[in-house]
Amino acid sequence: MIARHDLRTLPSSPWKNGGGVTQAIAVVPRDAGLADFDWRASVAAIDSSGPFSMFPGVTRTIVLLDGAGVELESPAFRHRLDTPLAPFRLDGAAAVNATLLGGRSRDFNVMTRDGRCRAVVRVVRNASTLDAARAGVVHVAAGRWSFGGDAYDDTCEAGQGFAWDDDAGPRMATPGGPDAALIVVAIEAIGAR
Repeated sequence: MIARHDLRTLPSSPWKNGGGVTQAIAVVPRDAGLADFDWRASVAAIDSSGPFSMFPGVTRTIVLLDGAGVELESPAFRHRLDTPLAPFRLDGAAAVNATLLGGRSRDFNVMTRDGRCRAVVRVVRNASTLDAARAGVVHVAAGRWSFGGDAYDDTCEAGQGFAWDDDAGPRMATPGGPDAALIVVAIEAIGAR
C-alpha cells in the first residue's frame, strides 16, 4: 500500500480529553484501532495543557512542527519539546503531562508496537538517498521536495507526503530550496505477529 497524504484534506479527530486534534497519516494494519495497531503516524495539534494518553507497550517519537512547543513532564523525565524538527522518543506507558509554552503547537507523531516494529525517525534538509524500508513515511515539514524511485516520481509541498507498508518507498529526495525540511520514517519489523 502506498498512500499520498495532504494535511489540508485529512480529517481531524478530537482527543478524548479535548486537549487537541489528530490527523492520521497512516495506521497499520489499516483497520486497526488504538489498542491493536502495529504502527501509526499522525500530526497532532495541541490546543491546551494536559495529560498525554497512555499507550503501554508502545514507543512514541514526537517531532515539533510549529508553535512554541510543550514542556513534557513525567516521574521519569522532563523535556522541553521546543526545538522544531528535533525527534524525541519516549515510552508510551509513561504518565506524561504536557504544558503549552505558548499558543497552539503542532507535532508529527510516530507510534510503534514494542516487539513488532520500531521507527527510525530523522529529518533531512539536503538531497538524500533514502534507506530502503518496506514500510515508512516521508512528510514535508517545510518547502517543496521531489521524490524518485521505483514507484515514485512526484513532488510534495509542506504538509504533504507519502506513507507505505509492505511496498517500496521513495529512494531519492531532493529539496526545492534552502529552507526545505523533510521528516523521514523507516519502520523496521522486529518480530512476527
